[in-house]
Amino acid sequence: MIGDVRQIGDTADNFSGRAYTSSDDLHFHCDSADVAGLFCLRVAKAGGISRAVSIVAIHNEMARARPDLLAALYRPLVYSHRGRQAPGAAPEYEQPMFACFAGRFVSRVSPAYIEWGYKKRGTEMPADQKAAMEMVMGLTEDPAFFMEKEFAEGDIQFVNNLRLLHARSEFTDHPDPDEKRHLLRLWLSVPDSPELPASFAPYYGEVAAGAVRGGYWTDQEPVFETLFAQ
Repeated sequence: MIGDVRQIGDTADNFSGRAYTSSDDLHFHCDSADVAGLFCLRVAKAGGISRAVSIVAIHNEMARARPDLLAALYRPLVYSHRGRQAPGAAPEYEQPMFACFAGRFVSRVSPAYIEWGYKKRGTEMPADQKAAMEMVMGLTEDPAFFMEKEFAEGDIQFVNNLRLLHARSEFTDHPDPDEKRHLLRLWLSVPDSPELPASFAPYYGEVAAGAVRGGYWTDQEPVFETLFAQ
C-alpha cells in the first residue's frame, strides 16, 4: 500500500488525525506493517530530518540498567485504535510492547496509541509501565542510540517495524504548493516475515509467518492505491 506523506494541516496530537499529514515533530514509533518504506520526492524548506533507532539496542540497554522496568513492558498495555478499528472491534485493546516468540524478539512501540488507550478507557497506566515507557523514549532520544539523515530527492528508506523505530523532526514547508515536502510511504508485507505471538493479533490482524497484515480500517474514501507485482 502506498500513501502520500505531506503536510495538509493536521496535527500530531489529534485523536482521529494522522501525524504524518502534519509538519510536527514525530517521536519514535513503528508503523502498521512489517516494513515501512519512504521515497522522497521533494524536501522541506527546513527540517524534516529522518531518524531511526534499533529497539533491540534499547531493549538490551534496559536489560542491563533496569531489568525490573524491562519486565513491565512484557505485560499487556492498553492501546487505542484511534477510531480506525475494524467493524465490531473494541476501540481499545491490550498488547505488550515487547515479546519473544519462537526464539525471536519482536516489538510494537507506539506511545501515542498507548496514551490515547488509557485516556479513552479512563484508567491510569501502572506506575512501573509508565516509568518503563518513559525510559524507552528517553533512550531513543539519546544520540548514542539513534542515527539521522537528511533526505534528498530520490532517497529511499526501508524500516523493519518489528525491530526498528523511526522518527522525523518538525519542518517548515515551502510557500509554493508545487515545492512542498512530499514523500511516498509504502507499507509492505514481506514473504519471509516471522510468525508473531497471538498477543500481537489485535494490531496486525494476521500473525502467521509471511501473512499479509497490518493497515487500518477507514470509513473515508480510499487514500491508498494497492499495487501488485509478479
